[in-house]
Amino acid sequence: MYPISLRMVRFAVKEGMYETVITNLPADQFPPLLLRKLYHKCWGIETSFRDLKR
Repeated sequence: MYPISLRMVRFAVKEGMYETVITNLPADQFPPLLLRKLYHKCWGIETSFRDLKR
């Protein structure tokens, strides 16, 4: 087995709403604001898949 380092990042997605993600991406290359932008882009793709399944 190999050790794996994870970090938990919490950011606001809407007023009063927060999202928590767990990632193994390095903090120096992927700060919280960048993760928030990437999450937003990924979420659009996920909802598109959901719509296709309907």
